[in-house]
Amino acid sequence: MATKHAGTRITIIIISVLLCASLALYEYILPERNARAYLSTLRANARQTKVTFQKLAATFDDLESISSDTSPEKRRAAATTIQHAITDARASLATIDKANSGLHPYPLSGYIGSYKLACVTQQHATDFVTRSNTTLTTYDASVTQLLAYVSLLDRAQVIFDNFNAVVDINSYAGQSDAVRSNAAELQNSSAALQSMKLPTEYDASRSAAIDALTEGIAGYNHLADALDNPADDAIYGAAHEIEAAGTALEASNQSSLGAQLSSTRLVKDIGDLVETVDYLES
Repeated sequence: MATKHAGTRITIIIISVLLCASLALYEYILPERNARAYLSTLRANARQTKVTFQKLAATFDDLESISSDTSPEKRRAAATTIQHAITDARASLATIDKANSGLHPYPLSGYIGSYKLACVTQQHATDFVTRSNTTLTTYDASVTQLLAYVSLLDRAQVIFDNFNAVVDINSYAGQSDAVRSNAAELQNSSAALQSMKLPTEYDASRSAAIDALTEGIAGYNHLADALDNPADDAIYGAAHEIEAAGTALEASNQSSLGAQLSSTRLVKDIGDLVETVDYLES
């Protein structure tokens, strides 16, 4: 009987040891191994993400190229540079997101060792990816809006520049319909500008541009009327209106738009993201 009881006790002890070993394996050894592998992968991906976000922050200089008095080709090139940086940043975020899926759930773990750190880090990484994608979407839309805005003003400015290039105002004799067509084009530009979805930072510049276009529309219509009923004073007066409107449009603060956008919440958000990825890297 004693031998039987001893055998039972040994069996219980062996089972208990095996259970404890299994519990230790499942709730400490495996979680720790998984956590360390996860943190190593995340930190490596965060280092690359940090580089792409630093490059993204550097593209604020390209905003000035879009909004300043440069050629349409240079503006498009600057926009392309920014959009490529945004694409690269999104690709690097995908690596963070993928790394996040590598941390497996262990219901009874998370209170000690590397697994606890990994769980906290995973939440920070998830928040980082969400905030980053929102910021990148905002930046992409802002660049598209800025390029559309200055391109619209460029097209309107060409109409004024063509008029200013005319040496003799009398060359417009008999062309009142063409002059009214210019007024209609400026009217379309004004309507498009008023309906364009733009950040609030553009309000002052847009208002000044609309005022200039309104003055130009009136000038072209006055010139058309004066050409239909020739009168030198009326013709030269209308010409002066058109010249003044063209000057006002050119000076409607286009060159400060990039700076205005650079001083917005967007810049702070990207700066905050660079700091967050520093934390993930460490």
